[in-house]
Amino acid sequence: MKNPHAAKLSYRLAWLPGLVNLSVVALRFLERSAGPLVELLIRLALAQAFFVSGVLKAGNWDNALYLAANEYPVSWLDPASAAWLGVLIELAGSVLFAAGLATRLAALALAVLALVIQYSYQSLDTHLFWAALLFWIVVRGAGALSLDRLLAHGLARTAVPFAAAALRLCAGATRWLAPLYSLLLRLWLAVAAVAAAVGFTMPWLPPLASPSPRRAAARLTSRRCCRSLRRPPSRRP
Repeated sequence: MKNPHAAKLSYRLAWLPGLVNLSVVALRFLERSAGPLVELLIRLALAQAFFVSGVLKAGNWDNALYLAANEYPVSWLDPASAAWLGVLIELAGSVLFAAGLATRLAALALAVLALVIQYSYQSLDTHLFWAALLFWIVVRGAGALSLDRLLAHGLARTAVPFAAAALRLCAGATRWLAPLYSLLLRLWLAVAAVAAAVGFTMPWLPPLASPSPRRAAARLTSRRCCRSLRRPPSRRP
């Protein structure tokens, strides 16, 4: 005999599978229609930040040499070579990255540069998010609105050595590494959120929330009150 309560509950939730299917269809439509445009805007925003930095360093070469020698020195390069390499990555890499040409290589170079800036020069959560987005594009590729996608069909049938093998390697990286990187990225953000909630900081975690001065003062006052309550009362003779 069928449970009437279960039948009633099933009748009330009959609309739920349809809503889930509709949500999946809507998300896929947004991913296909707006996804390439969002990826292009992300590429342009990241490329603009690196390109402006490269232009400023190229315009003031003494400052670029000072930064390479004192702020973020490279142990295996002299300051002049390090400055040239940094400016080259910022200018050429940002242009290639924005155009979507050799995007994975350009994104990899810019991501390494962002990590060098983060851990050798100035520690900011912005640099960590830059690196996360750049490594995501290293794994996923440039997307539909890029020269890489435009040239991929011709390169697959061309006689250029290793072109077809490189395309298969990129497709395999997108297929197998993208889900893993997406999982690691979600875990990283979740750990960062928990760490921010408990006041724990690590150099590889972005400070998602910094306590306000009022909240920090209240936390310090509560700690002092707890210590005074735990302290045994003093006995006077």
